[in-house]
Amino acid sequence: MALKLNGDGTETGAVFNRPAFLVYRTTEQHLGNETHTVPTFDLEEIDTDNCYNLTTQRFTPNVSGTYFFYANATVSSQSRPNLEDSIVRILKNGTTVLAEAEIDPGDEDGKMGAASNQVMIMAAMNGTTDFVQMTALVKRQNSQPELEGGGGRVYFGGFRLLA
Repeated sequence: MALKLNGDGTETGAVFNRPAFLVYRTTEQHLGNETHTVPTFDLEEIDTDNCYNLTTQRFTPNVSGTYFFYANATVSSQSRPNLEDSIVRILKNGTTVLAEAEIDPGDEDGKMGAASNQVMIMAAMNGTTDFVQMTALVKRQNSQPELEGGGGRVYFGGFRLLA
């Protein structure tokens, strides 16, 4: 069946994986050393049902179901190589770690200049109070750790899987 746009913001004739969202960080963001930080996303590329809140940096879906979430964070430190460890997480309801990706060169001497962590997970959401967030952590030696914004380097997205 063909997609028909009704002129009032609704569609008929096609099935979509909704709600869906995709947010980006477009500039660098400084982070504390060894502190899980929620990125301040500033570009909402997709938000089909207005479920992503740029103020709280949370996605709270309005439909229950199983969702697929994904995130990427490219991190670095101002002086390179100086990065020891990098972790990206997707959290449910602020505390439950749904997924975590870590890059660690293995010892204090195995420092990196930058790292790009990707993480993906499926999770059940209740459609009313459950929410997800992304966090990033950087461990560095002696310079300011940061998220490298712009160029699609820091993003977070997700969508409901069709039953």
